[in-house]
Amino acid sequence: MATFDVGATLQRERLRQGLSLKDIAVQTRISQRFLTAIEAGDFASLPGIVFTRNFVRQFAASLAMDATPLLAGLPSVDIDAIPLPSAEQFARSRPRDTRWAAAFSSMLWLALAIGASAGGYAYLNHPPKSTAQPSAPKALPVPATSLPMSLATSLAPAAPKQPVQVVLKAREASWVQIIADGKNAFTGILNANDSREIAATALVKVTAGNAGGLEISLNGKSLDPLGPAGQVRTIRLTPEGPQTVMKSPQIASTPL
Repeated sequence: MATFDVGATLQRERLRQGLSLKDIAVQTRISQRFLTAIEAGDFASLPGIVFTRNFVRQFAASLAMDATPLLAGLPSVDIDAIPLPSAEQFARSRPRDTRWAAAFSSMLWLALAIGASAGGYAYLNHPPKSTAQPSAPKALPVPATSLPMSLATSLAPAAPKQPVQVVLKAREASWVQIIADGKNAFTGILNANDSREIAATALVKVTAGNAGGLEISLNGKSLDPLGPAGQVRTIRLTPEGPQTVMKSPQIASTPL
């Protein structure tokens, strides 16, 4: 299959499903201009074959298509031999809207406050009756359904933590790929002050396109910087601790 057929095949299926490029961009977090280039077969405008293959795979997944025949129409290149693109090339690749997150947080705190107030009011207006002979108080089981929903949720036992707890925070914009227990947990840009939390049972592998712009903590302990700014570095994080992988090539200044 020629590379032009890859984009044409994706475009036909997208139009058949009645989806716009904006719909695909929201699902995949890939810039619309990159999606347009893929459909047009303009692979020279994309940041290297490694990322082109990844974009095509995500594009196909958003359409519930098998990506195998599409990837067969693209060159296969060893990822360790390809430099990563600069962070600026992906600066607009991820739509961001923090307003809904802020509104959800405010509603959650309001629900907790109302639930706590209701519980306190019920206790003050129905104090425990005194008995003739004092005795040790007995804890009576209270069904969760009798409590406000917010309090019942807070009393539920916390889910056990997994052995590998990783937090990433970007001081500067950096392209990042995160693999948790062999599965892709995130691929894209972390802008300044963005953060990501990842949990795994055995291994979290992090590849950063701007090693000096990323802060990493493992199980609550901050790690040393991966490397200098503008350098590509990979680190493996396990329950036993961090394991630095062989130095990766420098970031390309221009897309391939």
